[in-house]
Amino acid sequence: MSRLHLVYGESGAAMLRLTLSDLGRGQERVAVFPEILQYAPLFSDFSHSAVCEYTKRCAMMGVVGDKDSGQLANAIVEFLQMDFSAYDEVVMWQGETAGDRLFGYMVSALVGRNLSVVDLTPLRDVLPNPHVAALSMAHCSGENLKQLICDITPLAESEKSANAELWDKWSKSMSDLRLLSGGGEIVEADRQIFDEVILSACSREWQPAARVVAQVLCQIDFSVGDSFLHHRMVELARSGKISVQPSDRFSDEQENSTEPIMVGGVDVTELRRFDVKS
Repeated sequence: MSRLHLVYGESGAAMLRLTLSDLGRGQERVAVFPEILQYAPLFSDFSHSAVCEYTKRCAMMGVVGDKDSGQLANAIVEFLQMDFSAYDEVVMWQGETAGDRLFGYMVSALVGRNLSVVDLTPLRDVLPNPHVAALSMAHCSGENLKQLICDITPLAESEKSANAELWDKWSKSMSDLRLLSGGGEIVEADRQIFDEVILSACSREWQPAARVVAQVLCQIDFSVGDSFLHHRMVELARSGKISVQPSDRFSDEQENSTEPIMVGGVDVTELRRFDVKS
């Protein structure tokens, strides 16, 4: 049987490829979609132009570099244009994060054939930390995946249709962010939603910017990535709400490969390059 596995996020896809190889099923293909769907107003259709516009909006929010937006667009379009009919079975790996759920909605709308699904929820009984806010493939070990791969089940046509309708809804949303509510539902959010958390994590003493971002990530259950928080920190510095200085732990011999981002004469291109205080 020829089987195609659809996975949200490269880390989970890499682990699944390794697991399939260990099981002697290395011929099964794994296709990965970039972990990006919680950011920026989404693409309203699956055309190349709509995707390019989307990745430009992602770059404006700092979740991808300006020079990388074209590469990101190509990766998304390559996924969207796959010939799903060429496989005997198409399997969608379904996590719980906002991005994972949106991925499930998108795949249901995109794939014009029956789908199978692997639900990550049973892992809550075996994970070292069962209190993870929302499960994703990034939480899965090889042993976890070997357990789950025995539970591939058909996705009911009614659920597939409902998912496709939800994609139609969210693809028309103009929200900056999509996050999980306390009740586990996807909600719209403003890009400034975590600014106060960042400000609270800063103190009157200088701290490495990376340390502040790590603290915030833990506080918000990793609902966004460090690139997004880095961008928000830069915006807070530009508005004068936090102060920045060059990090004395960073070697000047290490140079930027891109045009540096400067705030008040300080290079804030990367988190490791600067310190912050309130």
